[in-house]
Amino acid sequence: MGFAVLAGSRNGAAVIFSHVASLLKDYPQYADCDIVGAVIAHELGHLLLDSAKHGDGIMKANWEPADLAAMRQRRLKFSQSEAREMGANLARRLVD
Repeated sequence: MGFAVLAGSRNGAAVIFSHVASLLKDYPQYADCDIVGAVIAHELGHLLLDSAKHGDGIMKANWEPADLAAMRQRRLKFSQSEAREMGANLARRLVD
């Protein structure tokens, strides 16, 4: 539903809204979820982790209905290790 480009000092990310709309078409019961916000968080996660790898929770490569249900309940999150790594990466960038 989006992508991140990791290219040194020229990193970037985007949301492909047509993919979000397609997901909502397949699962209209989750229209009240902030899917666009979760996609933005996922792609920012790639940028802040400086990694294209996927994991669990919000960094999962493909969300399923259970993930959308967790999103609705605001339980789709970064792992503790991802959060620590993002914090360390941000702190390092502030010093540079």
